[in-house]
This record gives sequence, structure tokens and C-alpha cells, in this order.
Amino acid sequence: KGPAAKMMQELGKESSVQSIAQHYEGLVDGLIIDTQDSDVCAKIEAMGIKVKVTNTIMNTLDDRKDLAATTLQFIEEM
Repeated sequence: KGPAAKMMQELGKESSVQSIAQHYEGLVDGLIIDTQDSDVCAKIEAMGIKVKVTNTIMNTLDDRKDLAATTLQFIEEM
């Protein structure tokens, strides 16, 4: 969704979490994905990319704070 979907479409690639992971394979160590995409977690991890599944939809300030905290925790874990 959002800017990532637009960028992937402009690159002529599918706008999906798995497609994004494939595009960045070898360049990133980890990827945060939304709970709605948890079904592809194992496929992304098979690429050698660590995955953190969480709510990424930010409708409220608390949503933003939670995602930021989760992101920082994920970075520390990696």
C-alpha cells in the first residue's frame, strides 16, 4: 500500500510483500510486514531476510508510536 505500491508498479513489479522482499534480497537483513501478510513470512525468511510481523497500519498516534517501538526493538534484535 502507499508509496511502496506505487514504486513497485513504476518498476513493473507486482505490488506485494513477497515481491518487495525479492527486489531487496541481498540488500536488506530484515523486513517488517503487516499482520495481513503473515502467510508469506516463511517464504521471505527462506530468502535469508528476517521478518517481524506486526500491525503497520497507522490510523492513530498510538499506532505510529507502537510501530516505531516495534521497529526499534526489531533493529536491536537483529
